[in-house]
Amino acid sequence: MNPLKNTIAINKVYRGFRKYLKNVPAIRAAQARGDHAEAQRIIRRGEDYFCDHTGASLGIKVDVINPENIPTEGPYLVVANHQSYADIYALIDAFRSTQIGFIAKSETKKLKPLADVIRGTESVFIDRGNPRAAIQTLKETTELFKNGYTLAIFPEGTRSHSNDMGYFKPGSFKFAQKAKVPIVPVSIIDSYKIFEEHNTFNAGTIKVVIHPTVHFEAMSREEQNAAHEQIENMIRSGIAKYR
Repeated sequence: MNPLKNTIAINKVYRGFRKYLKNVPAIRAAQARGDHAEAQRIIRRGEDYFCDHTGASLGIKVDVINPENIPTEGPYLVVANHQSYADIYALIDAFRSTQIGFIAKSETKKLKPLADVIRGTESVFIDRGNPRAAIQTLKETTELFKNGYTLAIFPEGTRSHSNDMGYFKPGSFKFAQKAKVPIVPVSIIDSYKIFEEHNTFNAGTIKVVIHPTVHFEAMSREEQNAAHEQIENMIRSGIAKYR
């Protein structure tokens, strides 16, 4: 994609961001009425538009592998590896059957269009260097899960910029542990090629591998501790198998 086409594509996506954010007042009104199911439906309609618009503008396709493993009902925590900013788009596109929000690091707020979309999905930002703020984030996510919202987290904590996966931070699983929700492990492949590989947008296909649900909520504390490594290895093996 040459620089001119790249600029045009970015502008189109930004307009898509702005149109998506028009849903936010309706989302907040539904929440104020206590109708979280309606709020989630509005979010999902906006997410569908965002995916359709962004995919067409940038030439991005998402190949969902094992879609039958996507739960028919939420809430649950999606746990995925993190290659690229495009991972957010890839997960929203893959999980079309449900609203999906994000537990995102606070630094993401600097990327205003992306941060605006994340807020509009009913997400939270976590300040990893502030223990008190992390406790508040845990309370916020627990409340979201309680009201039926599905969230995703990237336990590596930073983008790998490649198909080589880093190691997961164990604290990332506390959100599922506290809220007593299941975990859906996901392997994301080739998303770094969309932007990070050349620091410019490129058309391409992102593979999203959906693994079987791990019923974290039904495990003892000892089993949960062991499941951390099992989930990480499951995601790592998915990348190796389908890359």
